[in-house]
Amino acid sequence: MSEPLLKPTGGADRPSVDEGRSEAALRFLVDASRLLTASLDYAATIQQIAGLAVPFLADWCTVDILEQGESRCLAAAHIEPDKEALLWQLRRRYPLTPDGPSPGSRALRGGLSILYPGFAPGELASTTRDAEHLRLVAQLSPTSAMAVPLIVQGATIGVMTLSLSRGQRDFDQTDLQLAEELASRAAVAVDHARLYQEAQAAIGARDQALAAVEAERGRLLDVFQEAPDLICVFAGPEHVYEFANPRYLQLFPNRVLIGKPVREAVPELAGQGIDELLDRIYRLGLGGTGNEVRVLLDRDEDGQLEESIFNFVYQPIRDARGPVDRIVIYALEVTEQVRARERMEGLAAEQRRLYQEATRLLELRTQFLSIAAHELRTPLTTIKGYIGLVQRALQRPAPDMARIDGLMAQLGGQIGRFEALIADLLDVSRIQLGRVELRREPLDLPGLAVEVLERFRAGAQHTFELEAPEAIVGRWDPLRLDQVLTNLLSNAVKFSAPETTVRLTVRRLGDRVEIAVADQGIGIAPEDLPTVFEPFVRGEVVREITGTGLGLFITRALIEQHGGNVALESTPGLGTTVVVSLPHIPA
Repeated sequence: MSEPLLKPTGGADRPSVDEGRSEAALRFLVDASRLLTASLDYAATIQQIAGLAVPFLADWCTVDILEQGESRCLAAAHIEPDKEALLWQLRRRYPLTPDGPSPGSRALRGGLSILYPGFAPGELASTTRDAEHLRLVAQLSPTSAMAVPLIVQGATIGVMTLSLSRGQRDFDQTDLQLAEELASRAAVAVDHARLYQEAQAAIGARDQALAAVEAERGRLLDVFQEAPDLICVFAGPEHVYEFANPRYLQLFPNRVLIGKPVREAVPELAGQGIDELLDRIYRLGLGGTGNEVRVLLDRDEDGQLEESIFNFVYQPIRDARGPVDRIVIYALEVTEQVRARERMEGLAAEQRRLYQEATRLLELRTQFLSIAAHELRTPLTTIKGYIGLVQRALQRPAPDMARIDGLMAQLGGQIGRFEALIADLLDVSRIQLGRVELRREPLDLPGLAVEVLERFRAGAQHTFELEAPEAIVGRWDPLRLDQVLTNLLSNAVKFSAPETTVRLTVRRLGDRVEIAVADQGIGIAPEDLPTVFEPFVRGEVVREITGTGLGLFITRALIEQHGGNVALESTPGLGTTVVVSLPHIPA
């Protein structure tokens, strides 16, 4: 993935590619991994990248990150601290652009690493935009340069530009590979820091969630600060444990690892890809990394496999003749960090759901207030009208008392409607505050059903049928059950056409009593059924019919207060049946 522009050359003081250099590179990557995972601070993570590269890899380094499609230099480091200001000035004056000629722009544009082992005469000018750009770059005296993209899941998120300026050596392919390894870890660390920052911002909108997230963040930081460094060495083609540090051994406190092949010492790894990975490293001699690798381990040796998540670096070590004879593994367990991130993401999703639910309830409350205002205004307007008619009738020389009695009766009906609405509103308030009290006393339930039906039959255009095959006497609140029957029968009448039948059934089923009200009305749409018992909710089918949408809510609350439950079945166009089940407490 690199593009050499000149043939690499080595400086006189450049160490040879040997085991010492590989081990130095491994130690560098180990330290880099630890430092890059030590903090989820976005800016600090990016600055850490430049600080890692200088002076181990380069004399100076800049890190540019893509933010909303534009490149921003977020970190710069120079082996001579007084020249860091020049690096910042260079990036402010000449930021990386998609069509720019600089190594950083080219790496950002193509997603490929760029290597300049050395600059031919005039070649430095080809990497700048104009004379001023060349002047600033020349002040940094670059003698060799490379630019490595930061890539996460196939997408370039930034670029790391490195340069040598003292002329003691030049970059070569080994430097480029090491820079790419560092860039791989840096890209993951930057992406994790950015995800963490975005999660913090999303959750921070809600005070209660913010407190939970801050507590979680504190726990995360504690985990990071105490994260174990796991190191082990496998020897030979059977991958025998030659060395494991104490923290690695803590993974398996009851096992003997040293001297055993990994397949024998940790048999549960079979089929999880770890054996195959070790075989491939030993055969091909290629190092690499693994990020958030999930494995199942029987830590307590009780047969229960527990998922653990690790970031790790693996490096083959060759013997004097060249073949691989050992594999070094350095790992960090990040199980808790990943779980915490998933919890934060889940918490953010839950907060979004709660916000949507609160918005919906607010809309319903607003809708209810509008309906309630209309329902209160209507009887008041009618009452005023009847009062005016009565007043005019009384002012006549010979008042028509029969007409006045009729008007007073109608006036009383409207007052009753007004009182019922006020009572419903008060009941909703009591229910929500948990202040509904029952006054249980002996009650003949079929007898109450007869009384309520008689009220509805007076002047009604519906046919009412009662099925009550036996006397049922128990201890219930007569006024509240009267209210329940009235609500259910009122709904049946309101939502069914005249001349249709409303059927009321009261029967005993073992130690419970069932009350059912069935109508032949317009029914309820399936999508409205889950919310019919919520306060202030009225389905789309009944928008044109007056009412507050409180009847079923109050009914369910009163029945549940009695220890019962309510169910509803409905088919649009065919009718609705509401079934109440009450415990039978003998009188």
